Amino acid sequence: MRLVVWQNSAKKESEVIAVKNHDIAGGKLEFRKFTKTHIEAFTWSGIDLAPSWKSRQMSGYIPDFTVGDFDNDGQDELVAALVIRDGGAVLLTEPKSTIIALQLGIPLKPESK
Repeated sequence: MRLVVWQNSAKKESEVIAVKNHDIAGGKLEFRKFTKTHIEAFTWSGIDLAPSWKSRQMSGYIPDFTVGDFDNDGQDELVAALVIRDGGAVLLTEPKSTIIALQLGIPLKPESK
């Protein structure tokens, strides 16, 4: 799985974006089934990479993602393939997948005083 380093111009810092696919192990059968996933971003804290933000948890798994201007509005989005059902585990199961896009770099609202 790739990691993407993205320049967050709103925060004026770089973020490392990663996918976390959660799986269940198959024991003696030696298989992995991914059941849920989420996307996380990390920033350098001076000592280590600290969590910056996290997407909501989704059913399925993300095999790949990228960052780009998906809707041609001048703002970066994170675009990912989300496999909800791969169709290979159970006979006659219909595969299901979709594309998701998450807005990146939305400036934080100033705190009210």
